[in-house]
Amino acid sequence: MEFDTWVAFVVASLVLTLTPGPSILLGMSHSIAYGFNKTIFTALGDITANFLQMVLVSLGLGLIIAASDVAFSFIKWFGIIFLIWMGVKAIFSKSSGIVKTSDLKETCSRRKLFFSGFLVAASNPKALVFLQLSSLSSLTLNYRIFSRC
Repeated sequence: MEFDTWVAFVVASLVLTLTPGPSILLGMSHSIAYGFNKTIFTALGDITANFLQMVLVSLGLGLIIAASDVAFSFIKWFGIIFLIWMGVKAIFSKSSGIVKTSDLKETCSRRKLFFSGFLVAASNPKALVFLQLSSLSSLTLNYRIFSRC
């Protein structure tokens, strides 16, 4: 990999990592609401979705999504609708405004936390496109190395 390509990849990785996306915001809100021990399940759901996205990209689905405006838009709008649904649900919840933290930590199951983390991460099309672009740069690197042999 050329140095310029590597620097661009590192900068893009840092910017995307430091920019709080929906998964980070969900994890922060769950950690405030449910505590560290339950938020681990939100993070596990997020990690599981990211792993499945890596598998899909390695099977070639990332190329289809990156090239198809329809597929990309479908995933993007699914994510938007899901995040709006979660926001509306949070706004209209039965919370009276002042809730003891100990009461709040017992209200959500580990399964719901896992699936909310999974759905938020799975509905993020940026992850698929970024994984696809990073895999293409590694393919280019492998091609250059093996073509010199």
